[in-house]
Amino acid sequence: MKCVKNTDGVIRRVGDHQAKTQVASGDWKYVPKSEWKALRRAATEKKAAAKAAVKAAVTTDRKKKKRSKKNKPQPSEKSNV
Repeated sequence: MKCVKNTDGVIRRVGDHQAKTQVASGDWKYVPKSEWKALRRAATEKKAAAKAAVKAAVTTDRKKKKRSKKNKPQPSEKSNV
């Protein structure tokens, strides 16, 4: 497996044969795996932050919707007839 980067800045991890063909075309060049990892790590952190923000918003909405026990209607007593 090799990491290649095109002229637009897109980094891909591809097999050796495909990497060789792409680099030979001239539009791609080899890059270190650390550059590919950094790109993936940034995307993962961004997704995690967005997910945490959504979860926090949902949690606050749930807390607002809770009613206190004092405001709940009391069940009526059953009559024994």
